[in-house]
Amino acid sequence: MAGAKDMKSKNTDLLAAMQARTASGGVAKRLPEKPDEARTAPGQLAIFSGQLADAMARAEAAEAELAKLKAEHGSKEALAEAHRKLAEAEAALATALESQPHQTAKLDELHEIPGRRRKLTAQQYAELRENLRHNPLANPVTVRLRPEGGYEIIAGNNRVSLFRELGRDEIDINILDLDDDETDRTAFYSNLLAPSLTDYEKYLGFKGRMEKKKLRQAQVAAEAGVSQPYISSLMAFDELPEEALACIADAPALFGAKAVQQLAQLTKQGKAAKVIEAVQKIVTSELSQIAAVQQAKASATLKRPARPEPVTFRQGKTKYCEALRSDKTVRLSFASAEEAEATFALITELIKERASAAKGNKK
Repeated sequence: MAGAKDMKSKNTDLLAAMQARTASGGVAKRLPEKPDEARTAPGQLAIFSGQLADAMARAEAAEAELAKLKAEHGSKEALAEAHRKLAEAEAALATALESQPHQTAKLDELHEIPGRRRKLTAQQYAELRENLRHNPLANPVTVRLRPEGGYEIIAGNNRVSLFRELGRDEIDINILDLDDDETDRTAFYSNLLAPSLTDYEKYLGFKGRMEKKKLRQAQVAAEAGVSQPYISSLMAFDELPEEALACIADAPALFGAKAVQQLAQLTKQGKAAKVIEAVQKIVTSELSQIAAVQQAKASATLKRPARPEPVTFRQGKTKYCEALRSDKTVRLSFASAEEAEATFALITELIKERASAAKGNKK
């Protein structure tokens, strides 16, 4: 079996997903220490490495089996069984991660990497502060060792910041042995997959990941475990005018990918000014997303001339003739062929007279 380090290289996305699920900092009780469990850090890490390797191997096999069945259009029963195995494997991985040895670090030993902290609203930040003020830390901060000493925070920057605000001196940590790319991926997806993250922030994250690692949409979708159409929908932000993007950056929570896709389409149609106006009205709360998009669409649509209405002539209650004029065309429809023939003869003479008169007027 591959070692824990090799398995980690293949399954960093699984670790990231687990980090995302536990990133909210909820309350949980620590399990009591077993009398016979390893007491030293090396002993605990050795046990954890074996558990993690086994859990990752199981999850990897379950994912591969499910992917194969989907590609081969497997039966409904086989797919259901594959989903069950994957769920069990993920549960085993979660258990392995929860059992990793906890250590404590002084807050001044923890170092934040710029751009890695998950953005929270003022309300979310305040709620997390009160949670941590009154309850024990459920999810230790994930870190890795720094060559120059101390620890680099991978996930948990907000928790560390709040512990400092609350006057705490130390915090529980989990130390992972990851290389630079694995660290970037774990930190990136632990934030990116958080439910509170806006579509605009996801767009920035995926775009940055694609540019940094020179990945295509399909590659980053596979890496993140999401569909390519989902990545494509987020990339619609790229199609908006710069002025519109600047407005969105100030209020990202007000914009969803679905509305942005429609605004991007209008931008491609040469309606950038209308798109900027719509975005500004959303930011100022003058219009909702739906209303702003509809207004931009309506103003971008050319008004068609009204369809001409026919004029009906009657003999009593019976229709005698229906006349319709559209621009340069006049159409007559009679109830009887005889009346049509007689009227056509009169019209012919009338047209001749008008043509002669028009010719005389030009001399």
